[in-house]
Amino acid sequence: MVGASGVRAVWLIARGDSGLAPTVLHRMMEAGPDESLPADVAVLEDALRLRAGRKQLYGTQLMASTSGLIAAPIEDSAHVDLRRGAAWLPPLDQALCAAGALSR
Repeated sequence: MVGASGVRAVWLIARGDSGLAPTVLHRMMEAGPDESLPADVAVLEDALRLRAGRKQLYGTQLMASTSGLIAAPIEDSAHVDLRRGAAWLPPLDQALCAAGALSR
């Protein structure tokens, strides 16, 4: 890739470009944590999974409900905090509280 700052710039672009995002995610995973923040990889992976009609892995994507924000569906939610920890993310309940969301 192009160093940590370049990876971050490409990540920002890929978040809004569904055609570019899968390639960027793959390259970020190959680059490893020295160039790609694990949290950025998690956010992009969750977004791509939801776009494809699949459940997210890390709980990084929220959605609106009639009563406020909630986490979009999560695959194997019993182990989400283990995956979040590996991606340098706080526990899901803590992140939801900080975001003003209601629940998982």
